[in-house]
Amino acid sequence: MDGAVGGDGDEVGADTWQAPEASHECASPLDRAGSSNDEARALEVFDDGSFVVAGAILDDDESGQMGWGAGFDASGASRWELSLPASQGSSRILALARREGDGGLWALLETGNDEVLLRLSVEGDIEGELLLSERIDDAELGVSIKDMSAVEGSVWLTGRLGGDLWVGRLDLEHDELETVLVEDQLGYIDTGMRLARAADELAVAAKIESGPSSDGDLMLVPPSHVLLVRFDLDGHELGRTALGEGEPLLAADIHALVADGEGSWVVAGVRRPTNELLDLGEAWVEAVGAEQAWEWTRTSVLEDEVRVEALLAGDGEVLALGSESGQAWAMGLGRDGVPRWEYGFDDEGFDSVELLVAAWDPRGSLRTGGRAWLGQTPSLRTCLVVPP
Repeated sequence: MDGAVGGDGDEVGADTWQAPEASHECASPLDRAGSSNDEARALEVFDDGSFVVAGAILDDDESGQMGWGAGFDASGASRWELSLPASQGSSRILALARREGDGGLWALLETGNDEVLLRLSVEGDIEGELLLSERIDDAELGVSIKDMSAVEGSVWLTGRLGGDLWVGRLDLEHDELETVLVEDQLGYIDTGMRLARAADELAVAAKIESGPSSDGDLMLVPPSHVLLVRFDLDGHELGRTALGEGEPLLAADIHALVADGEGSWVVAGVRRPTNELLDLGEAWVEAVGAEQAWEWTRTSVLEDEVRVEALLAGDGEVLALGSESGQAWAMGLGRDGVPRWEYGFDDEGFDSVELLVAAWDPRGSLRTGGRAWLGQTPSLRTCLVVPP
């Protein structure tokens, strides 16, 4: 998969991906040996090229995870680092969102059995925190928040309340968290997995299970499909679309959601058969609301699952990014879902690489975050993929 093939540009700089070769540079955001507990879950790139990567690292007891984030300048030099050990169990940062006006960030922290919304300064200092279970009605049923998105004046959150799909909106002016949607679909587990925004609306991609996840002591992969629900910025529902409904032998894992900039939403992840717990799945990308509805899939030809982990909107196309057989890749899909180009890359000095998060760099490049392995030891890595 080395090199780009075809293509007619991207959102930041037109025609930059047409040439057969690009280049990339990778570095570790940590100054210590890696651990299997290290993971990159979120990435934000700012207008000057500086960036923040967050997720989890090995905790101080070397027994679990603790939330972690770090800021870097455009060259990759460290600016600040933040560690967030849990009082009980493990913790990790699930999502980041830029705050309006002041250059700071919102960070969604999962810690123990709770989720906390953190307000971070430009320097990575914690300026405030909100324990979400104290603000959500009926939180005693159990709350699990999976993603967030920030718009002017509010922060949106999605996940699960009890076993039901839940969407909430935090009004920053009045410091009130309202439930926008709580809904049971088929009597099983429903979870909002990804939340993204367009210019004047937001969308939630939810996993809707249509069967049990266990049969006594036997764990099962329940069949599931995707429900995409659209809202205006005030919290009014605009419409919904079910994807894969009525396919009882497939389970969908949602990894990414993006607005394509032309009125459509694109969702991606992995679909796998329900008949075997460890069966390898297929990478899957599907457009919702497109004039010509389309779907793209890829099944690995080796004994290694192919995964789509991130989506980015480009000029006339959507970029799908992921990993397969130890190599990271980026692919440009046209508005009809047909691949235009593909660029695969590894990480020099490592045996394999896993791409987990990605964002546009203002210079027209791609900034990625993930892990690379040398033998059985992983290391957190960030890469800058530069077009020729």
